[in-house]
Amino acid sequence: MLGPDHVRIEVRVELAQPTGTRVQAILPLGGVSIIIELGAHEVSAPAERSQTDLDMTHAVLIDPATEQVI
Repeated sequence: MLGPDHVRIEVRVELAQPTGTRVQAILPLGGVSIIIELGAHEVSAPAERSQTDLDMTHAVLIDPATEQVI
């Protein structure tokens, strides 16, 4: 069971950039592209679909118009 600060979403990776033991992935969410960091085993290629849990206590939201942290 997920905690109150976690959200499980299905994602479709647009771009996956391996960084050693982690992968930075770009994916669409709510009409914008977001960047998330995953374990290297969680995604292997663009267009791959996966379930991931977002820990909203570690999320950093940036307004794309102003580039200011929300």
